[in-house]
Amino acid sequence: MACAYVLEEMQERCCGPGYNSHERRPSMASTRTFTKPHPRYATLPEAAEYCRSSRRSLERRIAEGKLTRFKNGFRVIVDLNEIDSLLRGERR
Repeated sequence: MACAYVLEEMQERCCGPGYNSHERRPSMASTRTFTKPHPRYATLPEAAEYCRSSRRSLERRIAEGKLTRFKNGFRVIVDLNEIDSLLRGERR
């Protein structure tokens, strides 16, 4: 019986008073937060090769507002994660 008392005392020190080990705690999957993936940039010709499309079709998607373009000096670059979501059919 002394072991049970010691165990309860250790749980209170570690987890706070009133801790009940039989209570259901949230699983790790439910406590995760999903963050936006880091951007992966590519030039238009590289992105066209990546998605097996033409540069002109990517320019049309930019003009339609479905794809964001960024300027890096004189280069136009796009985020490959946006292309992936566009190909999956997800809306922005």
